[in-house]
Formats: sequence, C-alpha cells, structure tokens
Amino acid sequence: MQPIFSSIPFSIARTVVVVDPDSMTVALIRHALSGIGYAVSAFYDPQKALAFCESGNVPVALVIIRIPLPGDTTGIALADAIAKRYPATKVILLSHFDKATLLKLEGFGRYSRNHLAVPFTEQTLIKMVRRVDGDEVPTVRNARQSG
Repeated sequence: MQPIFSSIPFSIARTVVVVDPDSMTVALIRHALSGIGYAVSAFYDPQKALAFCESGNVPVALVIIRIPLPGDTTGIALADAIAKRYPATKVILLSHFDKATLLKLEGFGRYSRNHLAVPFTEQTLIKMVRRVDGDEVPTVRNARQSG
C-alpha cells in the first residue's frame, strides 16, 4: 500500500501520517514538516492510513487527521483507534469548526489540546508539532549531520 506521496528528505526522519481529503492542506503540511526533517506520508482514505500504521514497516511518530473525514470513519474514531493500538504515536486534529461545535463532538475532549484550526500557517503547524512531538522533533542541521 503506497501513500499518496512520501517525502523523506533525511535518513533519520520521523514519520508523520496525514489523513486529509484536501490536497492543498496536505501540500502545506508536507512542505512545512519535510522542511524540518519529517518524512510525510499522506492518505485521503482513513482505512488506508490505518493499514499503513498497522503494517509496521515504518514507526509512525505523529498522525495529523482532518475532522470530519469523508466516509464512515470519523477523524476522532481514527484518532482513538491509533491511540489505542499505538500509545506512543501522537495525534493532532485539524478542523474548520468553531470551538463550540468541536466541544459537541463525541470524544473531541481527548484531543482538544492537540487541535489546529484550518486554515493555518506553516509556522503555526510547526509550533504545534514541536509542542506535541516534544524533544523528538528532528532539526534540519542535526538530520543532515547524521545522514
């Protein structure tokens, strides 16, 4: 199973899986995160993203999921499935909903600290990823020196 695209600029890159039907948002995420040393694999289909995580071929450090997602799987259900199976994998949710609407969504409270409103800038995304992924975030300088 191949992702929509994969960007692996450095040999020590940590992997981020993006699940979002919006190609413009995916492109922004890919550009921003590959620029700071992440490998980015993107999927439109949540089931294919989950299968990629389950394949075990690459350890996934972070999953970025759009809510809502098209189809039967909600973004929160996907986040829950990943969190249950892979507790070390961090989750960030993206949405264009206002806070009041989000708080009405079942399960959103578990991820409310890791929510990013769409649209967002590359700088806002990078700041969120650094906060959520913590000290594990690769730097371009360190990644290039290790390769």
